[in-house]
Amino acid sequence: MIYQQTNKNLEDSFMPDKQSVPFQAPASSPGKSLMPKTGKGGKSGSAMPVIIAIIVIVLLVGAGAAAYFFYFKDKMSGGKMNPEQVITKMMDSMKEVKTVEEKMEFELNFEVNEQDGDAPEFAALFSKGKMTGTIEGKSDETDKKNPKVDISMNIGVEIAMFPFDLGIQLRTLSQEEIYFKISEIPAMLALMAPADFSSLQDNWIQVNFETLKQEYKDNPEVLEMLSGYSSSMSEEEIEEIEKIFYKPQLFVVKKDLGSKKVNGVDTYHYAVGFDYDQLEQMAFELINYFAEKSEGDMDEEELAKMREEFTKSFSELKEGIEKLEGELWIGKKDFLLYKYVFYGEGDIEEGEMSITASLKGESKNFNKPVEITAPAEFKTIQDVIKELEASNPYSGMMPIDDGTTPPEPTDSDGDGLSDAEEVIYGTEIFNPDTDGDGYSDGDEVKNGFNPNGPGQLE
Repeated sequence: MIYQQTNKNLEDSFMPDKQSVPFQAPASSPGKSLMPKTGKGGKSGSAMPVIIAIIVIVLLVGAGAAAYFFYFKDKMSGGKMNPEQVITKMMDSMKEVKTVEEKMEFELNFEVNEQDGDAPEFAALFSKGKMTGTIEGKSDETDKKNPKVDISMNIGVEIAMFPFDLGIQLRTLSQEEIYFKISEIPAMLALMAPADFSSLQDNWIQVNFETLKQEYKDNPEVLEMLSGYSSSMSEEEIEEIEKIFYKPQLFVVKKDLGSKKVNGVDTYHYAVGFDYDQLEQMAFELINYFAEKSEGDMDEEELAKMREEFTKSFSELKEGIEKLEGELWIGKKDFLLYKYVFYGEGDIEEGEMSITASLKGESKNFNKPVEITAPAEFKTIQDVIKELEASNPYSGMMPIDDGTTPPEPTDSDGDGLSDAEEVIYGTEIFNPDTDGDGYSDGDEVKNGFNPNGPGQLE
């Protein structure tokens, strides 16, 4: 470092080496003076030595000040940056990350505080629930226009009688080529669409947008949808988005929690909150950005209405946002974000619903080589669609000319309500008399009575 070398020069100037000859004043020759000669009028024969001496003194004083501010002062403070500087440097460093491995876990709980008096009683079954999930994988954004991703997601939902689990792995090689594999299919999917979904499970499926565009080139609606999914962003557009998200002041440091290790890496550890104004600004910049990009799809009146609704919705979240808390673990050497935790609670919809949420994640192997390639074996999405259509008894059934009728929907407990209707009314799929009053669920619904308890069906 420059300031370190300057300090060493200063030490050499004022601290003679122990092996050097002791300082001795130069002996003057007889008849000679050490003072500069003066000419007529007492003027010096030359001002140059004085000027040089002044310059040397100024340089020494300047070097000493620099040494203090850039070396001694830094040493005395332990070389520690303030939290705001660390967070700003972290955001700068994270922008330069090309490859990384990550793992995230989240949990969301909700509960409806007030039941709408006009809502049917079975709606109460959906008034409380929980969602949990993990997302784990790696990404490569060396080519920003075609980022590569290989992640696995496991999501669990608990809502009264309506629980389900979903497991899926996603792999993208470009904007035009995506692969996915479903490891766990929600049971309710079969209720919503009577087809055999086993062809989806544990099989890699390819979605190639270029191929699909060719296949549906004569269908303008489908072609427009496919183009929207696969449209890539230019480098300029990506930079615009990055600028919107680059807001170091978004985080408000509440406490310095000291130094901690994360997977062997020394980190700064801070307790943080969020600046509502900064978050609101970021949200509005995103809204305006996409509104400009969708110019022609919406007129000015529609855009104004959308912004107004967004403003109202976002303002309702203010109290909850200001209650959000979190923790950041930032590497001391590379200023990368190695770990984060966020948690909060609040009310939405004017207090009608309470929610609690948490998110935590860890990252590692920044900017190290990753390999993301296409699966060795896979089915195309076109083949899967054909298999699903073939297994669906209702597929293609419009008015039937051959006199046949579609098969009856599945009724697992034989109570007169199909399994899909059981979900709608909130009754038990494998119990013909949910409320145990001696009447089947189907008979009660048919006659206008509540299959879940006393009273009439509302």
